[in-house]
Amino acid sequence: MSFRSLVVFIMATLMSFFSHSMTLTQLHQIDKGKFIVIGEMQSDPVVQITLKRNKRGELKQLDKSRVTWSKATHGLVIELDSPFILHEFNEQGINYRAEVYQLDVIPNTSAGDNVAYVFKQRVIRTDTKEVLETRSQRHQGQLLDKTQLDNWNLDLTAGTWSIPQVDYIAYPDAKIDAMASAEATFFAGGRGLMYHHDQHISEFKWRIKGNRLIVMYGRDNTKHILQLQIIKAIADKGWQVVMDARSDDGAPFIRSGFMLKHQGLYFDYDNTVGSWHANNVQYDYYQDHLYVPNVAHPGSKWAFTSTGEITREKLVHPVLGTVATCPDNSCYVSCEFKLKLLATEGDVLYVRQTMNAELEPQGALYPMGRWILKFDFEPRNGVQEFSHSWLNNNRIIIEEDGESNAYFFMAMPNAQGELDYLFAKGRPNNIQGHFSVVAGKLHLDTQFGTQIYEIEEFNRDSLDVCRYQAGADCSEGSKMTMRLNIGLQ
Repeated sequence: MSFRSLVVFIMATLMSFFSHSMTLTQLHQIDKGKFIVIGEMQSDPVVQITLKRNKRGELKQLDKSRVTWSKATHGLVIELDSPFILHEFNEQGINYRAEVYQLDVIPNTSAGDNVAYVFKQRVIRTDTKEVLETRSQRHQGQLLDKTQLDNWNLDLTAGTWSIPQVDYIAYPDAKIDAMASAEATFFAGGRGLMYHHDQHISEFKWRIKGNRLIVMYGRDNTKHILQLQIIKAIADKGWQVVMDARSDDGAPFIRSGFMLKHQGLYFDYDNTVGSWHANNVQYDYYQDHLYVPNVAHPGSKWAFTSTGEITREKLVHPVLGTVATCPDNSCYVSCEFKLKLLATEGDVLYVRQTMNAELEPQGALYPMGRWILKFDFEPRNGVQEFSHSWLNNNRIIIEEDGESNAYFFMAMPNAQGELDYLFAKGRPNNIQGHFSVVAGKLHLDTQFGTQIYEIEEFNRDSLDVCRYQAGADCSEGSKMTMRLNIGLQ
């Protein structure tokens, strides 16, 4: 999220101040300002904070709330007057709700991040306000001064632009919602046309005020005002932006993403076949048109369209679940995806992905969102090492000496907002111990000791591995096969 200053000297000082890891002393020097907190991952939440000298202020994210803030021994504590409701549910006739009631901003020593920010959440009984559970959700990120963000320095009137998270898509009956990007053409004189995910076209007005791009339009008897600010420039192709959105449609106030100029690019085998990486997750597109999400999860088939886009369909078998190829005629499509290549920067792909999905099994497909995603592209498939990114929440069959056993790997958040890595054998609730990944090797820790697994060969649907005790190596271990759950029959 974002900031600015009066004098060049102060400006330079503040930019230096906020660009490196912040100490507790530096955080405590803040006495007022308008800030953005944005995470290192595309999926991390974005928050806008206004802090005043009287220790009052405002926080915007899913909603907006007045806040009281203070300086604590660990950083800044921001308490919401009106907690943000995450979800509500009913059990045995009693209503409960999960909500965010506090945000902590604390120093962080990770390279490239100047703070960590922690959402404090709780589950309460609605009628008595009794707190039943509390937990924390921690993210690494940047604390940015809104007044210090860059000015708009590209010609918006040239070409077509994708703007992230413009449209709010809600299905109240199913308690599901989503966001969709839109395309925009800016004309000189402050007018423009916006093309929405559902083919609707809106006329809009636009202007640049300070370091904010302001877009105003009406749709479905609702007035929308979008204020966009630049987090980071992407060569001459666009920016990573944060958006303060005002409307009465129930959408989140603060959003972020990539605003990109369309480069007229197309997918082909050279920029498709290989591994795509985003948010520590790997997606493999194979030459034979098999797509496997995160190495060891059920795959699907992909194809090129006549317009140079990629399409995929997620197949579901009523007994086997998600499959890459259907063994009979009982499968149905539960999701469909369409990917358009917007821009590239070296080995980075900027892709617009559209998803339609069912709201109920074997039901009709409905628009479920359109996103602008960033992927690091590598023209090879598979893995050479174990990684938490694809082991977490996964099932793997281990075969050795003619015997097969199912192992379940789970990353379970604890009350401190950290992950406990557990594994089970045979069935998910048969917990055996903890697992970890050290130097690319899988460690299974139990009360009887530690066993280490090392990958020797990757075969798309399986891994040839060796297993040995701590202090040994593969030459002293045993050979086995790990079968991956990618949905091939």
